[in-house]
Amino acid sequence: LEGGWHGMHDYALWGTVPSAPSDYPRAKPDSTGIPPEVGEQVLVAPFNDMERTVPLIEQYAHELAAVLVEPLQRVLIPEPGFLEALREVTSHYRIVLIFDEIVTGFRIAWGGAQEKYGVVPDLATYGKAMAGGFPMACIGGKAEMLAPLDARRTERTNLAWASGTLNGNPISASAGNAALDVLSRPGTYEGLSRIGGRLRAGIEESGRRHGFPTQALGEDAVFGVRFIDGPRPKTWMDLQKHDRELGLEWGMELLRRGLLVNPNEKFYISIAHTDADVDQTLEVVDEAFKVMAAKR
Repeated sequence: LEGGWHGMHDYALWGTVPSAPSDYPRAKPDSTGIPPEVGEQVLVAPFNDMERTVPLIEQYAHELAAVLVEPLQRVLIPEPGFLEALREVTSHYRIVLIFDEIVTGFRIAWGGAQEKYGVVPDLATYGKAMAGGFPMACIGGKAEMLAPLDARRTERTNLAWASGTLNGNPISASAGNAALDVLSRPGTYEGLSRIGGRLRAGIEESGRRHGFPTQALGEDAVFGVRFIDGPRPKTWMDLQKHDRELGLEWGMELLRRGLLVNPNEKFYISIAHTDADVDQTLEVVDEAFKVMAAKR
């Protein structure tokens, strides 16, 4: 869906970072070197827009292999009913629904976005948090969906190759087991939510107190600060209304004060963060806003 990030792949790099609405259901490529013929195999629709997305799936149901979506798209939370609508229409037409949980998996809940939002896809991809920062990723899903990957039990003519030089790397796999052991402990996700929630609320309060239209968008464990007047953005195009220059200025002021951030990107909360870290961060945040306000 428009604005979703699914990695560096020819089929995924369509309508990922547009500054203007795509010509639905087609989109422009996000990288040079992608054969234009690939774009004829990819349909793009706006995230959180059931009125456009569901009819598009119905119209092309006889051709669609799958619907791919970030359930938490960058910093946009799904509108009530949106993921449910995707699940309903894809189930009806027997289309594979794929959740890209590279960011959300084992981060916003032990069961990821599926637990958080109550919608279960056919396939899901995971990475990042699942190995505590080590290079690791995996695919999960229904047995019948994953069967073509099993060379031991699948006829060669029905086999889907998913092999790589570093598949099953023992160091990353060990790190993954260790990370999941830690993340599965009682209270882990309540702690992440509490710490992240404090930080989000504090950033918004500080920014608004100094006169900036500050919104900390996303979930408590992963969110992005954007400077936008008006209601919370719902779509990628809504998100394009944020003040990038202000976001860059704020990010640079934070960096000057020793707070490592990627301007106009996201904050990721970890189990290592404490209330003292939040207090220190909010002191830096407030000082940055104070300096910016004084310049105006």
